[in-house]
Amino acid sequence: MFRIGQRRHCKFCSTNDKILLLKAALLQVQVADIAVKHQLFGEAIKEPGLTFLAAKFDGILGMAYPTIAVDGLEPWFNNAWDQGLVPANKFGFWLNRDLDADGDDGGEIFFGGANPEHYIGGFTCAPITSKSYWQFKMDGASVASVQLCEGGCQAIADTGTSLMAGPSKEVKKIQDVYIELTYIPCT
Repeated sequence: MFRIGQRRHCKFCSTNDKILLLKAALLQVQVADIAVKHQLFGEAIKEPGLTFLAAKFDGILGMAYPTIAVDGLEPWFNNAWDQGLVPANKFGFWLNRDLDADGDDGGEIFFGGANPEHYIGGFTCAPITSKSYWQFKMDGASVASVQLCEGGCQAIADTGTSLMAGPSKEVKKIQDVYIELTYIPCT
């Protein structure tokens, strides 16, 4: 049970998004079998455009740092860790690109580590360079034979972003490769 808080303007957006903060008396927020107690929760009650109307998901579980959360709310995973509900202060995610396959989900988030059913090999840990998004220094990348981020750049791992963002020159290279790889000539 919870009391409904007051309506607030999202101070991080330039649009008229509306956030309804569900305050104080909230007992717990459960995700899968993990029930976090005393979790504050923000519900978007108005979003501009059609993005969320056409989306094939129910909402967003914020996994970034409190510095970018509405009103500095403590993220659910931070509280799960603080309450001893996950075995490690880590989470992994798997995004499924084949949504037409029978029985497959759009992806999976794994609390307390990473699900070994979805990867081969190990992980390379990179230090976080900004505690806002999961930002880190990347030495470089490639798509097909095209080199990106030559000389290094900052990158962000953000599962909540449904678009490609980056330096225009680098994004244009990725778009050019994608168009070339998916081009089917009409005859």
